[in-house]
Amino acid sequence: MRIVTRESWNSIARSTVALCLAGGVLAVAPARAAEIEPRAYLNTPVGMNFVIAGYVYSEGGLSTDPASPLQDAQLKINTGLFAYARALNLWGKSGKIDIVLPYSDLSGTALVNGQPAERNVSGLSDPRIRLSVNFIGAPALSKQEFASYK
Repeated sequence: MRIVTRESWNSIARSTVALCLAGGVLAVAPARAAEIEPRAYLNTPVGMNFVIAGYVYSEGGLSTDPASPLQDAQLKINTGLFAYARALNLWGKSGKIDIVLPYSDLSGTALVNGQPAERNVSGLSDPRIRLSVNFIGAPALSKQEFASYK
């Protein structure tokens, strides 16, 4: 027969509270689809920084429901982005934080309730911050350790 001490009971209680809090946080987090980004989980030496700039142009029509008051929409979208990423040591495993700031300019024409309309909108799009961790394999290594790692 095992006797439960006050210390072990406190440890069990703390673990239970931590699991309940983690479950509560995960329950309210929005579900997202998986991404297939090349090299998203690539092991990188700790302390490496990456700066990325990009530009996307798109133009074309917009499919709408026939019952919608919006018909024959034609859009032009210009989007520029700036991103920063840094490799981190998270609990002895390699990790990365990414921050992406896109800026978009959208112009378009359409028929709204049969009347021609035109609109131009520009500004910051939704920023994105992502923290990723390689839980299996991929230990966090300095540049010197990474160069000699097999």
